[in-house]
Amino acid sequence: MVYENDIVPELDEKLRSDFEKNKESNRQIAELDSKLSNGGTYRDAEAYAYEMGEALTKTFKDNLSSETLPDGKMYYNIFMRTVDPMIRETYKDATAAAAKAQANVNEAAGLHVKVKEAVLNDDRLHTMVNILTNNDAQYDDVSWVVEDKITNIIQSAVDDTMKANADFHAKMGMSPKIVREAESKCCEWCKDLAGTYEYPLDSDEEMVYHRHANCRCVVEYYPGDGRVQNAHDKTWREEEAEMRRQERILNDMQTQNFEQVKTKGEAITEKRYQDILIRRVDGLKNEVYISEKANASLRNIKNMDKDMTSAIKVYKGDINHRPRLVVVAPEELRSGVFAKYDEINNTIYAIPQVGDRKAIIPIQKEAEGACANNPKATMYHETWHWMQAEDYRKNIGSTTEVAHSNYIEIVAERSFERLDAKPGMVYNIMQISGYAKEKGEFRRFDEVEAEYQTSKALKR
Repeated sequence: MVYENDIVPELDEKLRSDFEKNKESNRQIAELDSKLSNGGTYRDAEAYAYEMGEALTKTFKDNLSSETLPDGKMYYNIFMRTVDPMIRETYKDATAAAAKAQANVNEAAGLHVKVKEAVLNDDRLHTMVNILTNNDAQYDDVSWVVEDKITNIIQSAVDDTMKANADFHAKMGMSPKIVREAESKCCEWCKDLAGTYEYPLDSDEEMVYHRHANCRCVVEYYPGDGRVQNAHDKTWREEEAEMRRQERILNDMQTQNFEQVKTKGEAITEKRYQDILIRRVDGLKNEVYISEKANASLRNIKNMDKDMTSAIKVYKGDINHRPRLVVVAPEELRSGVFAKYDEINNTIYAIPQVGDRKAIIPIQKEAEGACANNPKATMYHETWHWMQAEDYRKNIGSTTEVAHSNYIEIVAERSFERLDAKPGMVYNIMQISGYAKEKGEFRRFDEVEAEYQTSKALKR
């Protein structure tokens, strides 16, 4: 709605122009943005968000006052058409910076998973809106809330992104750590929050993400190795970490009706990703192994084995060359994905959650995979990668005598040729899932084809 003598167009143009000038005059913003594109961390993302928040705060402070606003007041209509959009856009910008930091964290840890981006919680704006648009108040009397809230809201984009990714990795069975470092000369509240927090967080530990106005404490994220560090005395508390791990195992056993997994034969050292000890699972027709560190129920292992067998049948694969199945702990898979086919060992590696009919669905949804509501989707996806390897072995050569990067390049090209039966078909197939779209943009058509075949098989 446009009002007579509407000040918004001119005000909005002035605000945006000044904001750009404030950003350009701040060298740290450009330097931090460049650093984040070249391996920067959450520490850099937080600094970037802080500087962006300060630039936006200065913009509003310089241009909004009782003198420049109608009747000296900030009306709701003016706020929603000028201040609100700029806050949301800057939050989104800070979220993108945090996503770069998370991508760098993932790459450093060998995690090949999609970065989760945060969405602004509107509740953070409500207090400020209510105070600023109070019709009984002159703007100058309530403008303090801008200085108190704006930078804090923009900073929250980084913490929200961190939380979204830590939650996602925890669902995958990993053990993320959140480390909060108190700023020098900080308040007692911040000092009390300093420390290292291991997932799953207790309800009171969720405070690790909270900030007060002008808070400069640093919060960083690590995929974790199952240990907890006390930030005050810098000592590792293995006993506490082990106690939490045992509690999680006990809870899993109680909720899964845990049936003991029987193995046979001597332990075998698996060397593909790292040295891990595996044993053959007894009582199954297929060649299935379990790592000594994997906490999996027999029911879950049977589900994975059954799904793999079913997928081979649906895809009309050669049962005489079927892959092995190795159930591993999340930290042993290393790649960060919850399942992976390896062409050299002809093996599908999977974490225990892949066989849990309830646990795997939210994980698949977070990964934005095809048929995410179907608990069989992951095994069907990985089994199609086995089909691609079978095609390579039949038409190109041995998968053990070629570099993995060269193998992927050839397989991806052959997948593209199969998908591109009609002009434009590949683009349409990429819309099957968020994962297919993301991988297609990087020409990983082997992944796009696996999503396509999974969708075809499970939607019959």
